[in-house]
Amino acid sequence: PITFTWENHDGYLYAYCRLREDFRHFKFSGIQRLTLVEGSFTHHLDPLEDWNEDWEDDWEEEDSSEPYYDIVFSCTEDLLGEVFLSFDEEVEVLKESAGGRYLLSVYAPFSPMVLGFFMGFGQKLKVLMACPPKIGPVPKLVKL
Repeated sequence: PITFTWENHDGYLYAYCRLREDFRHFKFSGIQRLTLVEGSFTHHLDPLEDWNEDWEDDWEEEDSSEPYYDIVFSCTEDLLGEVFLSFDEEVEVLKESAGGRYLLSVYAPFSPMVLGFFMGFGQKLKVLMACPPKIGPVPKLVKL
Protein backbone atom coordinates (compact mmCIF):
# COMPACT_ATOMS: atom_id res chain seq x y z
CA PRO A 1 0.00 0.00 0.00
CA ILE A 2 1.10 3.55 -0.78
CA THR A 3 -1.71 5.56 0.80
CA PHE A 4 -5.32 5.53 1.94
CA THR A 5 -7.85 8.11 0.80
CA TRP A 6 -11.45 8.95 1.58
CA GLU A 7 -13.58 10.37 -1.24
CA ASN A 8 -17.36 10.84 -1.33
CA HIS A 9 -18.19 8.31 1.39
CA ASP A 10 -15.84 5.69 -0.01
CA GLY A 11 -12.43 4.60 1.19
CA TYR A 12 -9.68 3.74 -1.27
CA LEU A 13 -6.32 2.03 -1.01
CA TYR A 14 -3.65 2.99 -3.54
CA ALA A 15 -1.43 -0.06 -3.85
CA TYR A 16 0.41 -2.37 -6.21
CA CYS A 17 -1.77 -4.91 -8.02
CA ARG A 18 0.07 -8.18 -8.68
CA LEU A 19 -2.54 -9.26 -11.24
CA ARG A 20 -2.20 -6.10 -13.38
CA GLU A 21 1.44 -5.53 -12.41
CA ASP A 22 0.81 -1.85 -11.82
CA PHE A 23 -0.39 0.57 -9.16
CA ARG A 24 -4.13 1.12 -8.90
CA HIS A 25 -6.91 2.37 -6.63
CA PHE A 26 -8.79 -0.32 -4.71
CA LYS A 27 -12.20 0.61 -3.29
CA PHE A 28 -12.48 -0.79 0.24
CA SER A 29 -16.03 -2.01 -0.28
CA GLY A 30 -14.88 -3.95 -3.34
CA ILE A 31 -12.09 -5.85 -1.59
CA GLN A 32 -13.20 -9.44 -0.96
CA ARG A 33 -11.40 -12.52 0.33
CA LEU A 34 -8.48 -10.49 1.68
CA THR A 35 -5.66 -12.84 2.69
CA LEU A 36 -2.20 -12.40 4.12
CA VAL A 37 0.52 -13.91 1.91
CA GLU A 38 3.93 -15.16 2.94
CA GLY A 39 7.04 -13.44 1.67
CA SER A 40 7.77 -9.95 0.54
CA PHE A 41 8.33 -8.07 -2.66
CA THR A 42 10.03 -4.88 -3.72
CA HIS A 43 8.55 -2.37 -6.06
CA HIS A 44 9.26 1.03 -7.50
CA LEU A 45 7.32 3.74 -5.66
CA ASP A 46 5.46 6.18 -7.86
CA PRO A 47 6.22 9.79 -6.98
CA LEU A 48 3.40 11.40 -5.01
CA GLU A 49 2.79 13.86 -7.86
CA ASP A 50 2.04 10.97 -10.24
CA TRP A 51 -0.40 9.49 -7.73
CA ASN A 52 -2.21 12.82 -7.35
CA GLU A 53 -2.44 13.24 -11.14
CA ASP A 54 -3.75 9.68 -11.59
CA TRP A 55 -6.31 10.21 -8.83
CA GLU A 56 -7.58 13.49 -10.30
CA ASP A 57 -7.72 11.96 -13.79
CA ASP A 58 -9.85 9.07 -12.48
CA TRP A 59 -12.46 11.45 -11.03
CA GLU A 60 -12.40 13.81 -14.03
CA GLU A 61 -12.96 10.91 -16.44
CA GLU A 62 -15.94 9.71 -14.43
CA ASP A 63 -17.57 13.15 -14.29
CA SER A 64 -16.69 14.44 -17.76
CA SER A 65 -19.52 12.71 -19.65
CA GLU A 66 -22.24 13.59 -17.13
CA PRO A 67 -24.38 16.70 -17.59
CA TYR A 68 -24.17 19.28 -14.81
CA TYR A 69 -27.26 20.38 -12.89
CA ASP A 70 -28.16 22.93 -10.26
CA ILE A 71 -28.99 20.54 -7.42
CA VAL A 72 -31.00 21.95 -4.51
CA PHE A 73 -30.98 19.96 -1.29
CA SER A 74 -31.47 20.35 2.43
CA CYS A 75 -29.30 18.90 5.15
CA THR A 76 -28.76 18.99 8.88
CA GLU A 77 -26.11 21.23 10.39
CA ASP A 78 -23.83 18.30 11.29
CA LEU A 79 -23.40 17.49 7.56
CA LEU A 80 -22.36 20.97 6.44
CA GLY A 81 -18.64 20.34 6.89
CA GLU A 82 -18.67 17.18 4.81
CA VAL A 83 -20.82 18.78 2.09
CA PHE A 84 -18.46 21.76 1.77
CA LEU A 85 -15.42 19.47 1.83
CA SER A 86 -16.85 17.25 -0.90
CA PHE A 87 -17.95 20.01 -3.27
CA ASP A 88 -15.31 22.63 -2.40
CA GLU A 89 -16.47 26.21 -2.86
CA GLU A 90 -19.25 25.28 -5.30
CA VAL A 91 -21.90 24.96 -2.55
CA GLU A 92 -24.17 27.95 -2.00
CA VAL A 93 -26.18 28.31 1.21
CA LEU A 94 -29.64 29.51 0.16
CA LYS A 95 -31.34 29.53 3.54
CA GLU A 96 -30.94 28.44 7.16
CA SER A 97 -34.07 27.29 8.97
CA ALA A 98 -34.84 27.58 12.66
CA GLY A 99 -35.04 23.79 12.86
CA GLY A 100 -31.33 23.33 12.18
CA ARG A 101 -31.64 22.40 8.51
CA TYR A 102 -29.95 24.24 5.67
CA LEU A 103 -31.12 24.76 2.12
CA LEU A 104 -28.16 24.46 -0.25
CA SER A 105 -27.44 24.51 -3.96
CA VAL A 106 -24.53 23.00 -5.85
CA TYR A 107 -23.71 22.89 -9.56
CA ALA A 108 -22.49 19.32 -10.07
CA PRO A 109 -22.83 16.34 -12.39
CA PHE A 110 -26.07 14.48 -11.74
CA SER A 111 -24.16 11.21 -11.83
CA PRO A 112 -24.45 7.91 -9.94
CA MET A 113 -21.42 8.94 -7.86
CA VAL A 114 -23.05 12.21 -6.75
CA LEU A 115 -26.43 10.56 -6.16
CA GLY A 116 -24.71 7.87 -4.10
CA PHE A 117 -23.07 10.60 -2.05
CA PHE A 118 -26.45 12.20 -1.32
CA MET A 119 -28.20 8.89 -0.59
CA GLY A 120 -25.47 7.87 1.84
CA PHE A 121 -26.78 10.36 4.40
CA GLY A 122 -30.30 8.94 4.64
CA GLN A 123 -32.84 11.34 6.15
CA LYS A 124 -30.18 13.88 7.13
CA LEU A 125 -29.96 15.03 3.50
CA LYS A 126 -32.84 15.40 1.05
CA VAL A 127 -32.50 16.26 -2.64
CA LEU A 128 -35.34 18.65 -3.43
CA MET A 129 -34.71 19.57 -7.06
CA ALA A 130 -32.26 19.09 -9.91
CA CYS A 131 -32.49 21.65 -12.72
CA PRO A 132 -30.66 20.91 -15.96
CA PRO A 133 -28.71 23.84 -17.41
CA LYS A 134 -31.25 24.49 -20.19
CA ILE A 135 -33.98 25.27 -17.63
CA GLY A 136 -31.97 28.10 -16.14
CA PRO A 137 -31.01 29.19 -12.67
CA VAL A 138 -32.44 27.62 -9.54
CA PRO A 139 -35.80 29.18 -8.71
CA LYS A 140 -36.21 30.95 -5.38
CA LEU A 141 -37.76 28.71 -2.73
CA VAL A 142 -39.90 30.23 -0.02
CA LYS A 143 -40.06 27.37 2.53
CA LEU A 144 -37.58 24.75 3.61
